[in-house]
Amino acid sequence: MDTVVLIGVIIGGLALIVTILIHLDNKRRDKRDDKWLEVYSKALDKIPDQITKDTVIQPPENYEQIEQKANELIKRKGYINGWDLLKIGNVEYSKSNYLKAQHYFEVSLDQAKERKERELEAVALGNLSLVFYEKPDFDKAIELSQKAKEINIAIGRKRGYASNLNNLIMIYQERQLGDDLDTALVLFEEAIKIYDSIKEKDVEGRKKGLANLYGNIGLVYKKKGDLKQAMFYYEQSLELHKKTENDFGVASCLGNIGILKRNNNELDEAL
Repeated sequence: MDTVVLIGVIIGGLALIVTILIHLDNKRRDKRDDKWLEVYSKALDKIPDQITKDTVIQPPENYEQIEQKANELIKRKGYINGWDLLKIGNVEYSKSNYLKAQHYFEVSLDQAKERKERELEAVALGNLSLVFYEKPDFDKAIELSQKAKEINIAIGRKRGYASNLNNLIMIYQERQLGDDLDTALVLFEEAIKIYDSIKEKDVEGRKKGLANLYGNIGLVYKKKGDLKQAMFYYEQSLELHKKTENDFGVASCLGNIGILKRNNNELDEAL
């Protein structure tokens, strides 16, 4: 056999072997990735998908490893489960890492749009609105909450719809431009109707939602100067937070009630 031909055969054979080895290594890595995806999805399972401003999240023990691996998989594969990304964003939001939370919410949102997952899109928009509330960029937060609300109405997702209304009330009472406080009161009546319609289907979720709703509307009445109504809703919120064992919510309500009582005392002294 000619020497040149022999060298060509050898090189061709080596190239084939390398190709096979790379293919086998990729298959082994894909199996490891699939196993890892299953493990971290299970670890994130207890983290809520839809959050509020005051949601308290206890991250899994191996959270840092999960986040690092998730980013590696995004770079290599270009995709991981959008709901898992959303939950990682929720952890970062609860830790007040708002820029990181925004990143995960936006990647999750992009995937939802690409794959036409309307529920994920609505939840990602709602959670993302909270990031802009914290910036604060109230106009953007309202825009995102409105978009989330429209999707939730379209797909019949009442729990999400009510949560979006709750967020809008919170944003309007904080922004306080023009008729914002009156708009918040109108949205409150709308939210109550939604919560009443789901009371048999999601008892625990309804209690948590109403606890936040009453707290937010209490703030609205306080800012409108109706301290009696503010106290009424603070107390309603407090009772529901106690029933759902939300220690953070209880502490927040007690703080609001304490401020209101102090204001009432100062008003009585002035009179």
